Amino acid sequence: MIRVEYDDGKPMKRGDDRSPLCTPKGRAMGMYAVLPDGSERPLHVGYMRVGEMKGLEKLLNEVADLRR
Repeated sequence: MIRVEYDDGKPMKRGDDRSPLCTPKGRAMGMYAVLPDGSERPLHVGYMRVGEMKGLEKLLNEVADLRR
């Protein structure tokens, strides 16, 4: 299953103003697709709300299922 994560680009120890939907892993700020094997790919989108991640996750998994 493909997951979509948001990393705010802040240092991992800093959490005072971090979004609760953020997955801090010390990456550059942005959205990432995490593939079933654990590899991560940046999603090069100009703008996407954090609340839209679940919808994109669903779409990516449906496309992946069609390709099988």
